[in-house]
Amino acid sequence: MTQIDRVSVRALKPKAGEVASILAVADQLGRDELAPRAQEMDERREPPIENFQAMARAGILGITVPVQFGGLGADGATVLQVTETFTRYCAVTAFLLVQHTGVCRSIAVGGSPIAADLL
Repeated sequence: MTQIDRVSVRALKPKAGEVASILAVADQLGRDELAPRAQEMDERREPPIENFQAMARAGILGITVPVQFGGLGADGATVLQVTETFTRYCAVTAFLLVQHTGVCRSIAVGGSPIAADLL
């Protein structure tokens, strides 16, 4: 399994100038991790666990989580661009990422403090 450069998304805490870096990491993740497994995932008809593990290592799973809860706190436009990037490589993974990030954001901004701490 290919490792993403240590320019991990988690370390970026995105600000306006860092969106390009986030998108570069997403594109590399898509090329190196998602694309090679896309057909196999479709054929197995199973959730792309390996893809989620790769996204977790890169920090992508926390993209919608506010910084104060350990996430990236990215805005909607950045999340959309990451989703579009992943869709080019594995549509199933992109679809499931949208579900995941939506729930994380909802818990972080509208859930109880206890739930937010679990993020």
